[in-house]
Amino acid sequence: MGNFFAKVIESANYLSFCGYNVDLQKNKCMKKMIIGLVVLALIYVGYKFLLKNNSGNNNDGPKQEAIKEGGHTAAFNSSIDTMLANYFALTDAFVNADSIKAKAAGGNLVKSFNMIPLDELKKDTAAKNDAEFIYSADSESLATAKSFTDSIINGNNLATMRQNFKTINESIYPFLKGINYAGKKLYWYNCPMAFGEDNSANWLSGSEDKMNPYLGLHHPEYKGAMVHCGELQDSIISK
Repeated sequence: MGNFFAKVIESANYLSFCGYNVDLQKNKCMKKMIIGLVVLALIYVGYKFLLKNNSGNNNDGPKQEAIKEGGHTAAFNSSIDTMLANYFALTDAFVNADSIKAKAAGGNLVKSFNMIPLDELKKDTAAKNDAEFIYSADSESLATAKSFTDSIINGNNLATMRQNFKTINESIYPFLKGINYAGKKLYWYNCPMAFGEDNSANWLSGSEDKMNPYLGLHHPEYKGAMVHCGELQDSIISK
């Protein structure tokens, strides 16, 4: 555009050099020529503007859809559903004080941890500058949960396995909060006497009909009397 106006000025200087008097009030011919050049300049600007807009609108290439909060891909949501199904199986094993089933459920839970496509969190444009931080925090939570699940798989003492389960819950809960969980409603319960007086622990449930995995159905002291013991602390609802 700068070159175009440079040529206009160059033309005017040339005419002046040849002896023409560039006085718009005295020379009607020169006045008409200048007006014509201005009109051409405006036409040129309009053409360039339309050309630029058309080139931007005709991009037929694939476009990556922004991930909204609570709006992950179907693959991501499916992997979380699988993880929770294996988690609930682990919970049921502890309710029934079945260490063999707890080990088997723990193995499936580790596999489901590994199948979660966490890299998707980096593409969450809704999080803007926080996407990398969220990815890092959730990765750390998942790594901790996986580590203590491995301890359950390799464990032999049911009480120790339940201690590991407590830490798994303390990692999965912030993980689900961090990813903006988009599934069914979850309930976050607390047992104030999971490991004795004033030694509490939390767990997740998929329903309000809570079953305490720390005291369970076969507690050495309470038997099954405390299986429904628990206080609701929070709920995780799809946003």
